Amino acid sequence: MNDNIWESVRDSALEKISAVAKQDQIEKKKSLNVILETVRKIPGGNISVTIRCINNSKYSLELSYFKLTLTDDSGNVYCNDVEPSNIRLNSEENKLYFLDFALGD
Repeated sequence: MNDNIWESVRDSALEKISAVAKQDQIEKKKSLNVILETVRKIPGGNISVTIRCINNSKYSLELSYFKLTLTDDSGNVYCNDVEPSNIRLNSEENKLYFLDFALGD
């Protein structure tokens, strides 16, 4: 009978640990959202891109790389691998960032 009690406690503890681990994985996947807000032409043949970064985690985060791909109505495609130097978000912070790009690069 004593073995059954310990097995029950063990099984219950393992279920709780598994639930916490799954929740942690879900939070990590949803910790940072990046949303394209606007794209505008600016003088000199450049474009200005506004992105919204939302940190849903309890920790500060830094966005160190993202791939930007834009397609216009004519089918023209602009791609850029972006390595921003100043996109830092505190816990549960929501910020807009304004980035300028030269077309034709």
